[in-house]
Amino acid sequence: MPTPQIKFCTPQLVTWTTTVLI
Repeated sequence: MPTPQIKFCTPQLVTWTTTVLI
């Protein structure tokens, strides 16, 4: 998981995180 992107709460990041968790 890219640490720098964690600071940015963007819809794309949420979708990416959800996809990874699933």
